[in-house]
Amino acid sequence: MNRTIRHLVIVVLSALIAACATTEPYSRVSGEYIGATMKRYPVIILSIDGKMRSPDNAWNLPAGTHTFLVVPVRPNYTYRTANAKEITIDMEPCRMYYLAAQVGSVVKRDDWEPVVDKVREIKSCSRETGAGSS
Repeated sequence: MNRTIRHLVIVVLSALIAACATTEPYSRVSGEYIGATMKRYPVIILSIDGKMRSPDNAWNLPAGTHTFLVVPVRPNYTYRTANAKEITIDMEPCRMYYLAAQVGSVVKRDDWEPVVDKVREIKSCSRETGAGSS
């Protein structure tokens, strides 16, 4: 009996380890702005594909099309969810997408558009297996 249980535990653990090593390729998104473009600011990502999110800095997502509801974070500016705007992105596997707010007028609250500021490769992600972390 003990031998059977031990064998079963080994099989289950092996399956779990194999499952962890063969995750699907993933994409990653962040509202942190890292560039130097004039009138471009970070954003807070309020929701992804209609689902509210906690205000974390970045999320791993499956590759594919995703819609983000964002608000700009500007100096001396209190963000309001009423000023939120959507951006839809077709995210490729093993890529990190940095979202930002491109502001037209610093005086008008609604004069801005969400943009993809940068796209970088996630070097630790494998397109075949998606294994690794960023």
